[in-house]
Amino acid sequence: MNGGICQPNGVCGCIEGFMNDLDAGINNCSLIYCANNGTMVNGVCQCSPGWGGSNCLLCGSDQACKSKLGRENVTCDNSYQLGKQKSFNCSMNEEWWPIIGNYTQILCTDVYPLNGSKVPQGFCELQMFDDPGLFETAYCKLSHCHVRWGSANDVTYKCTNTSCTCSHINPKCDDPLVSSILAGMLTDGQVTCDISTKRCVLTQTELPGTIFMECLGAECIDSPLPPIVPDKPPLFYFYLFIGLASATALLMFITLLTCTVLSIHQSYIIKKEELLYRDENKGASLDILDLTYTMNNTKILNDINYSIRPGSVVAIMGPSGAGKTTLIDIMANRVKSGTVAGQLLLNGRKYGSDFSRLSGYVFQDDLLMSTMTVRECITFSANLRLPYTMSSNEKNARVNQAMQELGISHIADRKIGNELKRGISGGERRRVSIATELVISPHILFLDEPTSGLDSASAFSVMKTITNLSKNGRTIVFSIHQPRSNIFATFHDLLLLHRGQVVYAGPACEAEDYFVRMGYPSPAHTNTADYLIDLLTDELYVTRAESNYVTNDQESISLLGNQDQASYQNATHPVPFVHVSNQPAAPTFKNDVVRHPYGTSDFHQLLHLSGRSFKNFIRNFYLLPAHLITSVVLGLVLGICYRGMKNDIEGCHSRLGSLFAICAILCFSCMSSLDLFITERAIFLRERKNGYYRTIPYFFSKIIFDLLLLRVIPPMIIGSICYFLMGLRSDDMTNFSYFGWFLLIMVLFNLTSGALCIAIGCIAPSLSAGNTIATIVILSNAVFSGFLLNKPTVPYFMRWLFYGSFWHYAVEALASSQFAGFPIILDSAGRSITDTGEFYLNKLGLDKHFFYNDLIALVGYTIGLLVLSCIFLVAFVKERR
Repeated sequence: MNGGICQPNGVCGCIEGFMNDLDAGINNCSLIYCANNGTMVNGVCQCSPGWGGSNCLLCGSDQACKSKLGRENVTCDNSYQLGKQKSFNCSMNEEWWPIIGNYTQILCTDVYPLNGSKVPQGFCELQMFDDPGLFETAYCKLSHCHVRWGSANDVTYKCTNTSCTCSHINPKCDDPLVSSILAGMLTDGQVTCDISTKRCVLTQTELPGTIFMECLGAECIDSPLPPIVPDKPPLFYFYLFIGLASATALLMFITLLTCTVLSIHQSYIIKKEELLYRDENKGASLDILDLTYTMNNTKILNDINYSIRPGSVVAIMGPSGAGKTTLIDIMANRVKSGTVAGQLLLNGRKYGSDFSRLSGYVFQDDLLMSTMTVRECITFSANLRLPYTMSSNEKNARVNQAMQELGISHIADRKIGNELKRGISGGERRRVSIATELVISPHILFLDEPTSGLDSASAFSVMKTITNLSKNGRTIVFSIHQPRSNIFATFHDLLLLHRGQVVYAGPACEAEDYFVRMGYPSPAHTNTADYLIDLLTDELYVTRAESNYVTNDQESISLLGNQDQASYQNATHPVPFVHVSNQPAAPTFKNDVVRHPYGTSDFHQLLHLSGRSFKNFIRNFYLLPAHLITSVVLGLVLGICYRGMKNDIEGCHSRLGSLFAICAILCFSCMSSLDLFITERAIFLRERKNGYYRTIPYFFSKIIFDLLLLRVIPPMIIGSICYFLMGLRSDDMTNFSYFGWFLLIMVLFNLTSGALCIAIGCIAPSLSAGNTIATIVILSNAVFSGFLLNKPTVPYFMRWLFYGSFWHYAVEALASSQFAGFPIILDSAGRSITDTGEFYLNKLGLDKHFFYNDLIALVGYTIGLLVLSCIFLVAFVKERR
């Protein structure tokens, strides 16, 4: 024991300051010996001048060191700073600790970093005695030690491994409590001393309690010790936290200023262009030249040539799989997954970035915000797509005109509704979808299956409205499957497709006569549209079409004009005939210059998007109202369940459990952020492609209200209700410092959880997939929070998982604020031991010194996840049809 070395004769050779009493059967160096610096008198050392301590090993003057070592360059150092080997004598003033001893000697050797090594390879020896000069009670050796300076007056000797044994001579070693305590001290141990007061604190991870001591240290040194370089104190991290917060605020201000300047520049460009284009003709021509579309080495559209003139109402028909929707998608400049070859010219020039402002597109299925009214949906489109220079009165007039033209003025203030809450009918929804495009007065309007899902009366009403829109020169192009006869009669021109090729292109009223003349009689009392579709699906026709290339059919050519005859005779089509009618030339746009792709600046887009998001949050019960109500209820439930927690070990477990429960409730409630970009993804893709707004303004408009309303307010409500009900830490009812930190940590944790769910929602293919991914990620983080899994018990190579868990930072910060310095009572074998919460934190592997680091980590997680979400939304969320 005590660093003794077993000699060949079986006797323990003792280090200086200790001895054996072989006559008394003591052969383990457990007795104090005055060495060469004093004389034993009645079992107590009487130290020579210049020496002190229980075994006279503490130098008191430079002369004492010079006399002992025989050198003139040595001095006595009485600080807590270690040179080579320093001795400490400590007296303990704990009431319970005398069960082991009330006097301690500590000898530390080669402790990093003062030995120049970069590896904590030093060690400290700790001996415990009942009184100086009496039998030793216990001996501990602490290895892999290093020293850490918290400040100029605060030094800590921290060691990784501990090994303790009992002397087996002192009768106290027969106490099972003493034996169990010593046997269990295996891991981290440290001594922290305040130099100014000479008071030290001894803590050990498995030690049930904290030992307060008064210590003296001394060492003879050959040269002055290097100056103390304190570690960064906790206050440094507070300043660092404030600095990072200030830098973030400054960055946000610079970003806001940049966006403002950019928006002003965009507004100037838009205003200048709109003055130039204000009186532009709203008609448009569309020329399709050698259009071919291939996907997976299969031609979906093959060599299509067609011209559409202003004021035309062109219906694209054909059997299923003919390529109707594909053709109209390409004509409307929708992104396709395959390869598109050929040219598309709008009024004589190629499509530009402003195409979305010159055209409108109505999808087959109507996707509208269910919480908005009809007027609000149309006004939203007008505010974002019409020039910001246009007055509100003029925009409202256009909204009213569009509703009047489409016959929906009487439902202007009714909400759209959804499957759960009844709103407007299907036909009315289709009219609203058309109105959102019509309000911008597009040059050309595309519609994909406008009658799909409507009854015959509603379908006829919608088609009649659509054809009436062409009277002022607007071009209408739509696909339709098999319309009834009165709807077919409203068509001006017909483009008939079969297996991706044009079969007929000309006036709709001449289509039936043409095919009759070609030898395909029409049954009596048959709808023309049904006749054409049946004809194209008839095997006889298909066989003839694939085996005959008619290029000189005089009867067919006689129907063409001179210009079309030449082009027809030089073409090769695997169909019996292609009929193309002559149409007048189209006007061109003013000044062949591509205008700004958006009607409003980024600032105006953010403004109007935020307004819609706010209305949606207020009107959707399952968003803000539900969160607020459940916050109040859960706050009361948690407060009642955890009320009356004590300050013993069981109470500490309940306190930590309550903090974990609050985190769990908040984190899983953040899964409502998943559908922020999932359920509205189709609406976002359509509106973005139709030129409503950019991605960045949309992203910020969504997260502003989600984070502020759903991630800041609920944790403050829950925390305010349950904190004092549960009896969490508070010196008195007027001291809200702990309460303030608690709310701040809860808000930061909730923001991080919300940002995580937003990031997952940006890339998850569906809500169910998002729920699965989010649940796995959240539970994985919860496992490594420090509550469900004890950090010290985890293999060293896996502990990095704790630092990757945002739960860990929140739990550690909460536990540090609640337990650091908090008095607790340890009851061990009927002995009440008073300790502080640091003991409990050490058992969990949590460090109170990382409090500000934890706050910084949560802020960093939130910002990083939001940036990642924005990147996901811009780079990966794209329309592919």
